[in-house]
Amino acid sequence: MSKHASSSSTSYGAWALAAWLAALALFLIWLGWVLFSVSPIEKKAETLPVSVPAVAQRDPGTVLDNLPAKGSLAAPDMPFTASQEYVLTGAGLQGFYQTSAPNDVWTLSYSEPQLNAQLIKRGPPIPEVVTQGVDVTWELSPKAGLAKDAAARQGRMAVAEDSFFAASIPVSAVNADGVLDPYPVITLRAKDEKTGKLLAESAAVLAVSPGFGCARCHANAGTAILEVHDRHQSTRFMEQHAKGEVIACRSCHVGLKDGKAGEGKSGPELSVSAAIHGWHATYLADRGADACKTCHVDLGRTGDDPKNAPRRLFARDFHVDRGLSCVRCHGFMEDHSLALLKAEQEAGLPQAAKLMSGITPREVPLGKIKGRLPWVQEPDCTGCHNFSEKPNLLTASAFNKWTPRDEGASGLFSRRRGDMLMVRCIVCHGAPHAVYPSANPLAENLDNLPPLQYQQQAATLGSYGNCALCHGQPMGFSAHHPLVRWSEREIHAPFGARQTMPAVRFSHQAHTPLINCTTCHHTGYEDGKPLLCTRSGCHDGLTATLRPGKDAKPALNPFYFYNAFHGPYPSCIACHTESLAAGKPAGPTDCKACHQAPSPLWAHEAEAGSSGAAAQ
Repeated sequence: MSKHASSSSTSYGAWALAAWLAALALFLIWLGWVLFSVSPIEKKAETLPVSVPAVAQRDPGTVLDNLPAKGSLAAPDMPFTASQEYVLTGAGLQGFYQTSAPNDVWTLSYSEPQLNAQLIKRGPPIPEVVTQGVDVTWELSPKAGLAKDAAARQGRMAVAEDSFFAASIPVSAVNADGVLDPYPVITLRAKDEKTGKLLAESAAVLAVSPGFGCARCHANAGTAILEVHDRHQSTRFMEQHAKGEVIACRSCHVGLKDGKAGEGKSGPELSVSAAIHGWHATYLADRGADACKTCHVDLGRTGDDPKNAPRRLFARDFHVDRGLSCVRCHGFMEDHSLALLKAEQEAGLPQAAKLMSGITPREVPLGKIKGRLPWVQEPDCTGCHNFSEKPNLLTASAFNKWTPRDEGASGLFSRRRGDMLMVRCIVCHGAPHAVYPSANPLAENLDNLPPLQYQQQAATLGSYGNCALCHGQPMGFSAHHPLVRWSEREIHAPFGARQTMPAVRFSHQAHTPLINCTTCHHTGYEDGKPLLCTRSGCHDGLTATLRPGKDAKPALNPFYFYNAFHGPYPSCIACHTESLAAGKPAGPTDCKACHQAPSPLWAHEAEAGSSGAAAQ
């Protein structure tokens, strides 16, 4: 072999070795990326923005951001006096109606909002639920948004058992001016069927979601989802879309009927809820309540108060104010999905087991998770509220405590009645996710219209001595369900011990177990005197967040003395100023005036000369 040939062969071998090493390096880099990096959808989900940007309305699964300013939404003024003979109140059957935004790609085909109302003829002697001889109608305001191709802004409610129902109210989350208004107000009127006389009038909110948050992870929420579905399920949705067809998800994903798999267009398939939650549980694991908000998007900031962003869209009642998130009732994303899939697995759908294999239970072992049917079985209120004691805020949970399957929709909170089987729960408590008192993110009391109308308090109808609203007189007990009150825990000095400190009336039950006894006792005394409620770190004004403005009032901070006991209800100042206005000493005021007598509303009865609550 010549010297030249040997040199050429060596050069070629070196180049081949270098190329092979380079290819190996690229392979190892690719393998490392596959094994140790998160997927694009996971990475996108980890970096979700606090506020959802404005997007085109035709992009399904996105949220508009052109919200009205907080406090700009007007609520109807419907005064009520004790002389009125009827009480009319209504609420949506769901706390929020989840819709997919208008699009030409795919649709989940959710039903339009439904409204429930009850008309009660007041006592004495006995309140009567009225369904005969009356017409009950609903009406949307001229500015309220309507669903696509809808024109009706009013309609008659149908009698169903002891209530009035209106199905498929065509309301939209975008009003007539093109502004996002997810809380449209609907007016209810009850009239005498023969004479047309107005018997009662009230209002309710039909909260509507502007869409899912698909666009937070999918760049093109419409076609991108079809592409993913085609790739993993061997469907041909993109071809159908190219021909102008809108893909109706529920035409295949029909879910279970009476516990058995229903036949969709392509045979037995998982329900929409089980399929969507089961598929995404892998990508949204270990995110707590934030996993819920990825799709069920909270509202972005409105610009008037950056500290309030993001505003809560769905759950907005007192449960949230007490620190309870979605997972307390519905469970973590992983467990929530497994409960839905388990019901489908038990019905014999093999697709359920495939999705379940990729999900790791979070709080409850898989063997103990109870399967449930979406929209048929929901977290049961009695899972936390057993009416024997107040729920423990640290441990209370309704997950895995579903409403009975055999009761169907009648077992849900929205359809359930009290112990007397007359008044429905939502009549007194309000809609799910918005039970009274509720703090609406756009207008503080927008979800509290009925209780403010009838008892001037954003509280459960009939609470705080307001039974006279329906009964026409004070009541000594509750027949609708047992009432559980915070009680004073009697703590006495040990036998033989000498009491050196003056007795202080104090609710120990309201402070424990969150606060240790030694925080106030023994080590907590100051100058030989009991600690003041307003001492630094407790109910002091320094912890209160003040709103700007001339008439600044503290925000609802439960640790501030202004809110410590009454919260959003009548404050200390309200009672003392009333005394001043009446020419009486400013204080101390008589606490029993509120805690034993009904609302000042019933003073009208005394003026009319009737025997009512004001005389008590």
